[in-house]
Amino acid sequence: MENIISCDWLSFTGHLTYQKNGYHYPITNGKYTTSYEEKGTAVYKCLQKYSKNNMVYFTVLFNPRASFLPYYSCQVKLDNHVLYSNELETTLKDIFECGIQFHCLTRLDLCIDFIRFDNNMSPSKFIELIMKNKIFKLRKGDGYTFYKSHHDIEFTGISFGKKSSICHWRLYNKSLELREVKDKYYIRQLWKNNGYNEEEGDVWRLEMELKDISTINLSYNNISNVFDDIFSVVTGVHYYFIFNYFLER
Repeated sequence: MENIISCDWLSFTGHLTYQKNGYHYPITNGKYTTSYEEKGTAVYKCLQKYSKNNMVYFTVLFNPRASFLPYYSCQVKLDNHVLYSNELETTLKDIFECGIQFHCLTRLDLCIDFIRFDNNMSPSKFIELIMKNKIFKLRKGDGYTFYKSHHDIEFTGISFGKKSSICHWRLYNKSLELREVKDKYYIRQLWKNNGYNEEEGDVWRLEMELKDISTINLSYNNISNVFDDIFSVVTGVHYYFIFNYFLER
């Protein structure tokens, strides 16, 4: 299977451009059914979901509770299945047609799915060598391992950085997660489309979670420029993780 780069989470703040009687809210471009709820989060009072074909495509939080936010601000989160489909760019364009102007990214999860590293080392062996102190991390920080045990310990993942930090890394057995936690047919289909054969073994995922991304704030809302910036960040994730974080003894 070829290495597959994906975006697994995409949320951003926006500015609502439509208002009536001084009240700003998202509209619809006629392609979606909407469901409105007057319950939101600690930050926003209202929530509106946009669906088609009985599937939610994106959710908009608006009407901020926090006084430090402009009254026209909102937050948009794309549903996970959209990020793996050929409808991603179309959906983002639809969002902008609903009276939402892009402001800045709030969370972006970038990942690469693979079976072995380029030097043919398996991810489980990589974790095992870290635990034996034969590979060490160059930078200070917290780390956590995940494993299953019966007679022997089987490492299933490792993470670096606090969940609350701006950048958080995870390396984990994605096949195992789909089998035992929650199956996502569209991810399995993506693997199949890229030549995956189950006889090759489990697929692992290296994931970088970015939050409060002041360095990737974009001052424009042209969708092609947004995508150019996002995927320029994605390109080097796999190599940056290995060559900037670890050294073999």
